[in-house]
Amino acid sequence: MSKKKLISESVPLTVHPLFRQKLCYSVSKSGVLFRSILEDSLKQYKLVAPQAGILHILNGYGEYNQNLLGQEMNIDKASMVKFIDGLEKSGLVKRTVDPNDRRAKLIALTAKGKTVQKKIFENHTSLEKEIFKDFTAQEVEVLRELMPRVLQAVLNKINQ
Repeated sequence: MSKKKLISESVPLTVHPLFRQKLCYSVSKSGVLFRSILEDSLKQYKLVAPQAGILHILNGYGEYNQNLLGQEMNIDKASMVKFIDGLEKSGLVKRTVDPNDRRAKLIALTAKGKTVQKKIFENHTSLEKEIFKDFTAQEVEVLRELMPRVLQAVLNKINQ
């Protein structure tokens, strides 16, 4: 795959050698670049990363309260409505009234949404394998164990 196909031209692809030695910079830059690759892959579905996240969570949990999902994903109400409107218009999710609270909306995947979510997950897995192809299985496993801890440490620092 060419660089242009994988990543937006607006994302700088150069890193100064001194920054490569900095752990926080490398983690941060890797996240930005990986997200750009993922967002590029979502264009074929006319989705953005938060919408793919919504589909992923709905696939794992089923029907979900729209406001609660927004809070848990740290997405403001107005943006959440726009994301879900787009998903609903594409036929990927359906909204229903919560029988326990008529003011609340529940969202769930449609059959089409399940199919698209599965394709996105497969694509994400393929990209992950491609990116980590030069790593040993043990190195990948260590990263899988460490990265959630890194994320939690950053969250802890922010919430101090």
